[in-house]
Amino acid sequence: MRLHSAMLLLLAAACGGGDAMGPEEQTPESGTLLIMGGSMGPKFENIYVSRNNQAVTGAVVTVNGVTMPEIAAGQYYGSLPDFLAAGASIRLEVRAGNQTVIGTAIVPGQPVLQTPAPNFTAALGTTISYAWSAGTSPSRFLAGFLYRTGDASAAHWNDVSGGVREASVTTGGLPADATEFQAFVNAYADGTFTGPAHTMSRMNVRVESGYRPITLTR
Repeated sequence: MRLHSAMLLLLAAACGGGDAMGPEEQTPESGTLLIMGGSMGPKFENIYVSRNNQAVTGAVVTVNGVTMPEIAAGQYYGSLPDFLAAGASIRLEVRAGNQTVIGTAIVPGQPVLQTPAPNFTAALGTTISYAWSAGTSPSRFLAGFLYRTGDASAAHWNDVSGGVREASVTTGGLPADATEFQAFVNAYADGTFTGPAHTMSRMNVRVESGYRPITLTR
């Protein structure tokens, strides 16, 4: 289990659309394509493509045969005509010059957040116990909470393996002006790749539990 905290931009699209998190810098494997879903989902698709830590522009990126336009250098974003059901296959193809990488994954089932329960209240600095149910076991789950600091949004979470249904998330160390807390658990499918893909590539096919307001007091 690993604890994470990150600032976010509120670009997210409903039911598994792309957040604004691009690929982290990784140790390059010379010439391979680092493909990171940021994230992908049952409807909305957000994909970053890089090579040797440089954005790959002009690639042809398709998801289930639908072309994803390049909206910024190395970022490809679009939507499928219909929502994919849990258990459906999702196929990502990236053609960049003479390189072709294909990623495949199964859309996870939606996790159902059980705890923290509605109207949950705790003091800042305590640890929140999370539990959820899910009909499938994806690559991993992220359990945590969103919060706001001024005009910015941020998240604080733990990630656990796809066979786990509980986690603990600390509320310590948050900014003094943190407000508007919302608990969540999201399922992620990392996918598998063929072709010259960097070993750190992930499709990050995400299905959300939804966001539950909670109260953290000072």
